[in-house]
Amino acid sequence: MVTTRKIASCAALLSLLAVSGCVGMGAGMGPGPAPARASNVDGEWVGAEGIRSTFRAGAFETRAPDTGEVLATGSYQEQPGGLVRISVQSRVRDPQIVDCLKVDAGGGRVHQLNCTSSSGQSFVLTRAG
Repeated sequence: MVTTRKIASCAALLSLLAVSGCVGMGAGMGPGPAPARASNVDGEWVGAEGIRSTFRAGAFETRAPDTGEVLATGSYQEQPGGLVRISVQSRVRDPQIVDCLKVDAGGGRVHQLNCTSSSGQSFVLTRAG
């Protein structure tokens, strides 16, 4: 069962992960899933308080670390210049957009996503495992 404190913690992370205000969809970020293709950001990622996010074939999902409950879903697209644009639909906020810059660990494997919301809030997602 999700407690009020857990919801507040998840809401705080999602407010960082998702833009504070609702932003219109960017070019190419329609409501449907992105085309399936291999990506160097595909995989498991960890953010604040151990909240896990999965990026796979254009789909995005975030789960609570203790219950595995889905907190947010959406899609992502890789943009020119190492940018990843995420369209997020959370359980506690309106649909939102966040942009992340890929940090390459060498050999083309991205190990960190430095993300910034349009309100200027920054956070980091680190590849799990």
